[in-house]
Amino acid sequence: MDIPRGVGDIEVSYGLSNPVMLADLLAFRLRFVQQMRWQVAESFESEHPFLQTRPDADRYDAMRSTLHLLSRDTNTGQIIAGLRLTPVASVESSLSWAMIQGCAAIHRHPRNDQDADRIVEELNGLAAEGYVWDLTRLVNQLGDGVDHMQIAAAMMELFGVALGIGRRNMPPDRFFRIRWIFTTTEDLKNALSSLGIEFAQLAVGVVDADSYSAKSYFCVVEPQRNVVAITANEILRSFTYPHMCVGLERAATL
Repeated sequence: MDIPRGVGDIEVSYGLSNPVMLADLLAFRLRFVQQMRWQVAESFESEHPFLQTRPDADRYDAMRSTLHLLSRDTNTGQIIAGLRLTPVASVESSLSWAMIQGCAAIHRHPRNDQDADRIVEELNGLAAEGYVWDLTRLVNQLGDGVDHMQIAAAMMELFGVALGIGRRNMPPDRFFRIRWIFTTTEDLKNALSSLGIEFAQLAVGVVDADSYSAKSYFCVVEPQRNVVAITANEILRSFTYPHMCVGLERAATL
């Protein structure tokens, strides 16, 4: 199968190393958060003047280990999508865990709490070895007229880049130990499933106790296992596979 050129130019900032790119991404991120009516990050004290003026900045943005990625339309220069990955010491110390704990009501998955607790315990063991990353601020273009296929392609390319960077200097037999945890909406959860991304749902939080229509899902994904599964089914996943490969290839140049 021919690998496409990619839908956009991918830019990276390791921590605050690329302030020009990061300023664009944080502004884009804030607009997305406001349009989605998500909670803007609580203000925090930062020694970095750059972050002191950013309304949606939080402690992850100040960490050198945080990986910021965006995909920018090659023709228009507009941001298509972006994400942030931060290594965490434990599930409980992550912002994604804090998001789900802040919900009005929480229901555990799998079906019994013991299984969920076991998975969290396993994740904490991997986190102690540096294999667990918190995937946050997964954002994309919104509004009438957006190209949803372009957004999906950009997301897969960003996922490929993120995994490629995350497994640098790591023996191949350790790739399967990498985990990404994230809290997401039902729409994005369904979109990931339609692209062939497999993940485990550990909890669902009800944002409004009086309305079960607004939910947040706390999930974990094994990115390397997804790469293997999608590669083995590249014909069935004829959209996902090539864009994932674009990201993995570009990771070597960033």
